[in-house]
Amino acid sequence: MKYKLTKNKNFIGSITLYQIVKDFFNVKKADLGGCIEKESNLSQQDNCRVYGDDKVYGDDKVYGDARVYGGARVYGGAKADIIY
Repeated sequence: MKYKLTKNKNFIGSITLYQIVKDFFNVKKADLGGCIEKESNLSQQDNCRVYGDDKVYGDDKVYGDARVYGGARVYGGAKADIIY
């Protein structure tokens, strides 16, 4: 498992997002990542990442080598395999 959901919450309207704790290849274990609504938003496989204040929610999926950063919000049905 490369990340897990924490109890840290953020809200966008009525949507609850959970901050992740990540354990990627080049990131120390227990480093906090961005926020996702549910585990299906961010693949446990590949090298995809959600950083800092970034948010992924709804039916969106981040996978492959995608990296979501810079204050990004991914929503509205997006499927990201390459976001830099």
